[in-house]
Amino acid sequence: MSRYAARDVLRQLALLLLDGAELTTDRFSEIIATLKQDLDLRSRELFHPLRLALAGRCGGGELDRVILLLDEAASAGFPAQVKTARERILEFCATLE
Repeated sequence: MSRYAARDVLRQLALLLLDGAELTTDRFSEIIATLKQDLDLRSRELFHPLRLALAGRCGGGELDRVILLLDEAASAGFPAQVKTARERILEFCATLE
């Protein structure tokens, strides 16, 4: 989390996810567009902290698809270990100093 602007990305992401709306493909695109515009970041500076917070690890583009499945899996009644994107970002931010 020592990357340039990583904490800014996480703070802004948390604010955008707090509205409680389900994280769909369209919503994810809106969030990314907002983050790019508000923070003037691109590529790795933007996606690395996002992947760490929501998917739990860094990696390639396939993790973006996994992130989009979180809310859908949580609402489908999978076991309690499947958390929504909102729950994940809240827990992640709670551990930051």
